[in-house]
Parts: sequence; structure tokens; C-alpha cells
Amino acid sequence: MKRKRILLLSVVVLLLVSLIMVISVMAADGDTTTQPKSVKVGGVE
Repeated sequence: MKRKRILLLSVVVLLLVSLIMVISVMAADGDTTTQPKSVKVGGVE
């Protein structure tokens, strides 16, 4: 039971990491700067 739970947790973490990477790439839109996503989306605010 515990092993299954750990496996499920690791899969969820992997999915979250890949999703965050895809979102950051989309937010960068070809920009190679290390700016946070919130700054690019929020603009001056």
C-alpha cells in the first residue's frame, strides 16, 4: 500500500515539474533571460 502511494506521489511530482517547465517555456516565448514568469506576465505592476 505504501509503495503504491509513493509511486503515485512521484508520478504527480514529475507531472507537475514537466507542466511548470512547459509553462515557463511558453511564458518566456523564445526569450532566454532568467526573469521570473510573474514579472513577464504582470509587466510593470
